[in-house]
Amino acid sequence: MDAHLPSTDLAADESASSDRRQRNRRRTRRALIDAALDLCVRDGFDAVSVERIADAAGVSPRTFFRYFPTKDEVLFADYEQEFDVWSQITANPRAGETLLDTIRRGTHQVAADYLDRQAHWDRWFDLVRGDPRLQRRFLESRARLQVRAAAAIAGLLGLDVSRDPRPLAIAAAAMAVTDAAIRRWDADGRTRPRGEVVDEALDALLDLNPLLAAPVRAPSDGAR
Repeated sequence: MDAHLPSTDLAADESASSDRRQRNRRRTRRALIDAALDLCVRDGFDAVSVERIADAAGVSPRTFFRYFPTKDEVLFADYEQEFDVWSQITANPRAGETLLDTIRRGTHQVAADYLDRQAHWDRWFDLVRGDPRLQRRFLESRARLQVRAAAAIAGLLGLDVSRDPRPLAIAAAAMAVTDAAIRRWDADGRTRPRGEVVDEALDALLDLNPLLAAPVRAPSDGAR
């Protein structure tokens, strides 16, 4: 770089160089994620090595490990990044929102990306559902994300997540009803807007308190 350039030009050059590096890193990361999914869908998770993923993405295995520590991490990168979007939204509630409003807004933003890349996510979920090891990894990821969601919810409510179990209960319930709604939407042929089905499920959370407080019926003698 020319040492005689004005400082403003130097700063602009450095900023442009930093932007190029960031774009290159995003492209490489995307190429690794896409290559991993393509190979694993075609050949199965166990048959695909890090070396094959790196080669398909046009990089070395050493470069792969600069981005992801393991093969399953690259497969779950998109899934966990979606939760970053949810976390950013819930960290910035709008004036007058209820907790359910904020959760709903974050959930809809994530759902929008799912619909924008529906073919990608359909392939991903099919792969995970069809592999026991990936199913276990999915459950581990969900547990971590529930803890993160609970911390975000505790922050919104001013609660201590280490002492109060309610934020984790809310996070788990919101995830569970959303998952159930999406499964129903899929089983029904996706004929209704996905967001509408998810909204109904989230609204149902408001009905849980009366249900939990309702007396239960003892089984009749014939049912015992």
